[in-house]
Amino acid sequence: MQHLKYIHRLMAAALSFAFFMTGCATHKLEVQWTPLDASAFSNPLTLEQCLDLAEKNDIRTAQWKARLQTAHAGLTEARALPNPTLALTWDDIGLKDEAGVSVSSLTYGVTYPIMFWWSRGLKIKAAKINQESEAAAVASEKRQLAIDMASAYFNLVADQRRVALEENIAKDAGEQYRLAVEQGSLNDISAFAVEQARLDMAKAESDFKETQHQLRTDQLSFAFALGADHPVYPAVVDCGDDYLQPEGVSAQDETLSEGALKAAVEKDPDYVQKKLAADYAAAKLGIEKENSIPLADTVASGGPKVSDEGNSSAYSLEVPIPLLDWNKAGRENAHAQLLTSMADEEQARRDAVSKITSSYESYRALAWKWTQYASGASEQAEKNSKSNIRLYEMGRISYGEMLQSQRDLISVRLEAVDTWQQLSTAAWELGIMMGNL
Repeated sequence: MQHLKYIHRLMAAALSFAFFMTGCATHKLEVQWTPLDASAFSNPLTLEQCLDLAEKNDIRTAQWKARLQTAHAGLTEARALPNPTLALTWDDIGLKDEAGVSVSSLTYGVTYPIMFWWSRGLKIKAAKINQESEAAAVASEKRQLAIDMASAYFNLVADQRRVALEENIAKDAGEQYRLAVEQGSLNDISAFAVEQARLDMAKAESDFKETQHQLRTDQLSFAFALGADHPVYPAVVDCGDDYLQPEGVSAQDETLSEGALKAAVEKDPDYVQKKLAADYAAAKLGIEKENSIPLADTVASGGPKVSDEGNSSAYSLEVPIPLLDWNKAGRENAHAQLLTSMADEEQARRDAVSKITSSYESYRALAWKWTQYASGASEQAEKNSKSNIRLYEMGRISYGEMLQSQRDLISVRLEAVDTWQQLSTAAWELGIMMGNL
């Protein structure tokens, strides 16, 4: 019975320590959300400011932090040393003493996996690779965020340009209708021409309102993407032609150089992630090979033995013997995972080459269109329009011919805005693909 008291005391001490440690480790998780304030949109935003605000989005930042923290926790777990185990054994020997009390013995001590280091190094290596892989995944999302936000930014700049252009078109259409009414009253133009001018004015006003609505809709989406939690309508700084040329790339070259393409692929975060996944699979295969001889499961224990007949010591060693199972299934599964990861790595490399070269071809085509047509055509169309107005005033051409030149000018101006938007987006995306983040 005396031995039972020892057991109770040891168990109470162990449980008290466990509850104490649990209480110390338990705390309530509180997260302070900080969406963007309206003051962040008080002034027109540059592209750099937009990218900075988007990356600091409270929800997005919390997600990235949690994922990286999870990966770091895996590394912490791999580095952690195993806990010892308190072992208590009470035996009723089956005899009684002179007072009729059962003779018993109590053995208590510590059990520890002394060969834990057998595969610990490989586990730490695998955890490090997994942490790097998660960081690469976050980098991939940041890259895509930079592409998406820049695309939305260039779209807003184009929207603002379209609004200004459509406003001028509506004003010009109103002036043309006023002149048409005056000339119609003098019988200089037909009633049909006057009505056509009125319809053109109505359409110009409608297009202007529609463009304004599209701008507000895009501004609203942009604000929420940046991190706002209530409706705001941010304006952006017109960047002009600042982003039409990606760094280190020329539209004059028919193809990217092998060196530039290889360097871009090596920095591609999607490829890097798949490459790390293959390294992780190789490390896991190494762990499974180590587990073929499961020395890490070896356990040693020792402690005092107290009995009515006297005190002594007790020791034990448990070593698993792989007679029936050499972890063949684990090794085969890890090997298959490695082959799959290696194939995924090669596919990611080819995908990166495809994305980069396709992005370059799109950039070259748009750069040619901008330099050879869009940027110059607008100036020429404006000259033609002014010349036709003078010819019309001189009676050399009809009202319809003059009106057609005005429509051509509008079409060319709008197409120039569209081409600028597409080229800016393509140039930015190519720069990001080349590693200029």
